[in-house]
This record gives sequence, structure tokens and C-alpha cells, in this order.
Amino acid sequence: MDIKSLKFCCRNIVLFLFVVFTTNAQENHYGLERIVNDKISNSGQRISFFSIHNNQQNLHIKDKVHNREYVLKNVSTQSVLNDTYAFGFNFNKKELYCIDFMKQKIDTIPQVEQILELENDKMLLDKTTENHIIIVNLNERKFDTLKDVNKFFINES
Repeated sequence: MDIKSLKFCCRNIVLFLFVVFTTNAQENHYGLERIVNDKISNSGQRISFFSIHNNQQNLHIKDKVHNREYVLKNVSTQSVLNDTYAFGFNFNKKELYCIDFMKQKIDTIPQVEQILELENDKMLLDKTTENHIIIVNLNERKFDTLKDVNKFFINES
């Protein structure tokens, strides 16, 4: 091997090492992303998981039936997933995000203070600022609103 070929090989090795170390430094600089399992629907056709990166927790929902992925940003770990709907709650914005898999769209319900999961695939949404309670029946795809509710109590026994 002559000097010219040796210089060429050395230059390529140095360039390769520079690219490798620069790429790793960028990955370390931006931090790590954690993936956390969440739920799988009864049919196995919808799955959800959380990705956590730079203190932002996003809920990813994969709909294998329609080959689609939804991302709900900055939601709490309190989520609901079945074969009809997925719900994610943004506690800071007081918003509930509702994915309807049949319509393939995301709706936002504003001013939700808290979510309570009830038995028989039902959910209760507390909209204290509007004095409303919404009862969601997931099986029947039905939303019932109770107005002028000042206080309520749920007996969990």
C-alpha cells in the first residue's frame, strides 16, 4: 500500500469516528425517551403507550384496524382504551381528549376537573366550573349531561 492510499484510509477512519462520536453526543445532549406500556383493547386491535421525553408525557394510541396512530400531548396516566373510544386527560389544561375510532377523529371536552371510571364501562366527567356532570356510556356510545349539579357523592361500595 502506498502513502497516498494510507492517507486516504486514515482520513476516512478519522471522519467516520468524528461522525459516530458527534451523533452520540447529540443523542446524549437531547436526553432519553422512555416508553411505558399502557393498555390493550379487548380485541387487541388498539394499543396505547406513553412516551416521556423532556418532562413531556404523550399518550400514543395505535389503531391497527385503520392503520392509524394518534398522539395526545401532555396527558396524565389516567386514560381509558376500548375498541370504540380512547380517552386522555390533560390535567393542566383541564381538557379531556376523546378519540372515536369509528369516526377516526379526536374531540376535546373542555373544563373537565376530574374523571372517575365507573362500573359497566361508564365514566363520569366532573365539569365543576359549569356545574355539569357528564356520564359516558362507552358500550352504547352515549353521553348524558346532568346540569346544575353543585355537589355530588359517589358510593364506591
